[in-house]
Amino acid sequence: MALAEVSKAHPQLYGYTVRPGFVDLASHDAIKPYVPPRPILKQTAITLLGPVYRTALPSRCSPSQPLGKFLVEVAMGKWDKEIGGPGFQSIEGLAVVGNHDFRRLSGLNL
Repeated sequence: MALAEVSKAHPQLYGYTVRPGFVDLASHDAIKPYVPPRPILKQTAITLLGPVYRTALPSRCSPSQPLGKFLVEVAMGKWDKEIGGPGFQSIEGLAVVGNHDFRRLSGLNL
């Protein structure tokens, strides 16, 4: 909501809300050294449920490497024409990019 207020006050600044699914860093070795340690219960849940999400619910996963690339491309304006068009939700004038939208625009299989 604060970002929407900034956008209203300064129209040259605008933002998007990106809502990824389960952020999966399992196959992104380059980022692993920068991930802070997790509480044991959370790490156990991710270890046990991560393969379930990847296999049974891939459309609910956001692999960290494609997600990072997509977020940088959004910041660079690559997706300005697509985001905010038909099918995108809007909150207070800010386009919402859901996990389905991220996966579709990134070319990930749904």
